[in-house]
Amino acid sequence: MIGQLKKYLTNPLYRSIGIMFFLGSLVFGFWVTRIPEVKQSLGLSEGMLGLALFFSPMGAVLSMLVSPGLLSRFGVGRVTTITAVVLYLASVFPVMAFNYTFLCAALFFHGLAVGMINVAANNLVGVVEKQDGVLIMATSHGFFSLGGIFGAALGGVLAAYQVDAVMHFTISNVSFAAIIWWYVRKHVWHLADEVKAKGPALVLPARSVWALALISFCVLLGEGAIADWSSVYLKEFLNSDAYVAGMGYAAYSLTMTLGRFNGDALTQRYGSGQILTWGFLIALTGIMMVVLGSTWIVISGFALAGIGYSCIVPVLMSNAAKKDEVSSAHGVASVASMGFVGFLVGPVAIGFIAEGFGLNVGFLLLVLLNLFSILLSRRSLATVKSGAKS
Repeated sequence: MIGQLKKYLTNPLYRSIGIMFFLGSLVFGFWVTRIPEVKQSLGLSEGMLGLALFFSPMGAVLSMLVSPGLLSRFGVGRVTTITAVVLYLASVFPVMAFNYTFLCAALFFHGLAVGMINVAANNLVGVVEKQDGVLIMATSHGFFSLGGIFGAALGGVLAAYQVDAVMHFTISNVSFAAIIWWYVRKHVWHLADEVKAKGPALVLPARSVWALALISFCVLLGEGAIADWSSVYLKEFLNSDAYVAGMGYAAYSLTMTLGRFNGDALTQRYGSGQILTWGFLIALTGIMMVVLGSTWIVISGFALAGIGYSCIVPVLMSNAAKKDEVSSAHGVASVASMGFVGFLVGPVAIGFIAEGFGLNVGFLLLVLLNLFSILLSRRSLATVKSGAKS
């Protein structure tokens, strides 16, 4: 892992990509810690807050569907740079909300930027991988995971000390935008996908990447479910202490970060197909521990699930970007869009099952999806294997 990180960080282009992934997740971590404050300041009920928060994914899904046309027309380097700057600046507006309508509009605009950067940044990595003949997708996602950990921790401290949210976001996000514009831009601005997209700007998953998109749906459904329900499961279902309840997601996040930093070397050695198969088997084992275990076995199960899931999405993104039948933009957008839908559906599906049968039964859905994904990845092995030894 150390050697891979050193090689990544000493390359100015790769380092710029890592900075962009890290800062994007850092900003998201900041926002998560300020949601209770926004809820209180506007006097929102849980239902009103839930509806407002849903405007962000609505914007994200819309932008992910239209982004391939923009990427192909203007170039992935330009679009990624500009969208990153827009994202950091747009992230200030939700904490500035003075009424409910402004909050919903701000979150929708924020979601547009999130969806665009999701497709653009992953497509950028795919273009670089094809251009340089390397694998850096997992490492890039590792910096994203690392940013989320730091963002949540630092944001929580600033919120606890009652640092003004608007001042915090304005100073931090304007600084991040400046870093992107003055440092990252000069390394990525010129990059473009050599395969121009054809057809309408609004696209659904291409036929040749449907298998990858479905796998993305399954794994991100699992990630969304663990993110939203792990603490509730430990606290309410297993009656764990409050300080223990958060350890499930903390363990999951930590192992996912470490797994991603090792992912490119493992993919280079074993191939994309093996990474998918073993990743789902490891995640399956972890989820079974969650369903059947006591508190510390459940926490260990979440940690194991983090290892298993860690490299799956990077592998899917990398291979979608290398499809000959479609442009990198269309391939990545297809996988990202289906994955994001899964991330939204997961918590809702688990909650619906839990209400009728119990939360442990709800997690069994992830077991079934892991089994389905293993079969799907094996059937599509020839498709995925083409990107295994870049």
